[in-house]
Amino acid sequence: MNKYSVVIPMYNSAETITESLDSILQQTKYELIDEIVIVDDGSKDDSVSVVQGFIERTKCNKIHLIQKENGGAASARNVGIASAKNDWIALLDADDTWNANKIQLQDAVLEVHPNIKALGTNRDGEVISHGTQIKEGLYHLTPFQYCVKNWPCTPSLIFNKTVFSNQLYFDESLSHAEEGIFYLDLAAKAGLYYISEPLVLCGGGKPAFGHSGLSGNIKKMHQGVLKMMKIAYKKGYLSTMEYIFVNALEYVKYLRRKLIVASRK
Repeated sequence: MNKYSVVIPMYNSAETITESLDSILQQTKYELIDEIVIVDDGSKDDSVSVVQGFIERTKCNKIHLIQKENGGAASARNVGIASAKNDWIALLDADDTWNANKIQLQDAVLEVHPNIKALGTNRDGEVISHGTQIKEGLYHLTPFQYCVKNWPCTPSLIFNKTVFSNQLYFDESLSHAEEGIFYLDLAAKAGLYYISEPLVLCGGGKPAFGHSGLSGNIKKMHQGVLKMMKIAYKKGYLSTMEYIFVNALEYVKYLRRKLIVASRK
């Protein structure tokens, strides 16, 4: 039986962290969750006191709160993953929620496919069929396919941290699209998979870009993605033709995002 450590980076999330934690406690396979590691990344609001109040109110002894100076989401995730006692990590952000059957469905896939070391899910009901289909609803992504779509979303992912022998999980030099190299390392070293069921609600259903948070700055996100793909090319994850193609595609997507954001005003 797999046991999971949930890792949540938290920054100024007093208004949302309770709902995120509730979605963990309401899991149909809650017994598979061994601990919940919350890393407060130097919040300036009441996030810490809200979490402490939640622990007192729910009597949840699985929650461990770590406080650190502000260093960004990548830094907070790295601290949480390194301190987790289990090899299996389930990522969640402090403004996102899981469907009640998320862990149950993902763990069931691992039972059938024990070779899988990284498994994400669909989010918010988006229609997607990108990747190589293994069976109905289960897909495998190569590094190139990840660069085409940048999928699956971070709060949907479970992964085995033993894939990273050096404990260098998220690239802390990137402020935007910081999860990209992490995903590409998983895809290249262990295989990256996802199931098509929409099991995560991100930001209360806010748009995927151009709204708020790190994804709100589409220019910096664009620059982060370009940097991510350049690093991937240097690591040998992409061929020259693949690198040229995904760069061109990213510029097209960036222009499309600008038009969509402008239309919302």
